[in-house]
Amino acid sequence: MTLIPLTQIGKIIGYKIHLATAHRWRQKGVVHNGEQVKLPVRRIGSRFFVTEDDVRAFIARLNTTSDGNKAITNPRPDANETSRLLDKFKV
Repeated sequence: MTLIPLTQIGKIIGYKIHLATAHRWRQKGVVHNGEQVKLPVRRIGSRFFVTEDDVRAFIARLNTTSDGNKAITNPRPDANETSRLLDKFKV
């Protein structure tokens, strides 16, 4: 179990997030399917640390539906899909 500083959480999930977002996940969590999901952290002195497994479990829990199935996770459509949808709805 390797502890990673909370400031480096973006390296685990694959994109940058603001440090305030990581602290919000730690403190308030995210309401998902009617329950509050918090990012588990360890505090050493005045710094917060996470493990890669805890971050992956947190993200996986947020990417499930209420019946336990994996949610569809494609938040950003590619350019072709975007133009196709715009043409379809004549926007």
